[in-house]
Amino acid sequence: MESTLRRLIEVYRREQRLYGEIREHVSRQRELIEAGASYGEINKELARKRDLLGEIEELERGIEADRALWRRRRHGLDGGQAAELMAILAEVTRLVEDIIGRERENEVLLTSRRRRSAKPVVSVRGATMRYARMSGAGVER
Repeated sequence: MESTLRRLIEVYRREQRLYGEIREHVSRQRELIEAGASYGEINKELARKRDLLGEIEELERGIEADRALWRRRRHGLDGGQAAELMAILAEVTRLVEDIIGRERENEVLLTSRRRRSAKPVVSVRGATMRYARMSGAGVER
């Protein structure tokens, strides 16, 4: 079980670093949104975040058996490694919750930005009349 805990600790430390990087990209995204950057620039940050999430997904797939063993035996574990693993998992959870909160804020900012830049709704009657004038056709009223 000791080697399983070591592998899990190693992987979750790596995930902790990756989630830290994701948080940086989410923060950078907010800066770009607030600065009025192009959607292309904002999407670059999203792409980087997706790449990092893909790395985490790969890491998770690689420890499925270790995680299953740990779940079955974790209640009987004592000692430094078990406590270290729990501390890392708590930090990863905190990071994920922080990222989710920041992403919600970014979504609100993006939605607000889209609304401000949205073109006004065109009335059908007005558009028809403009078309008629441009084409030289008469419009019945």
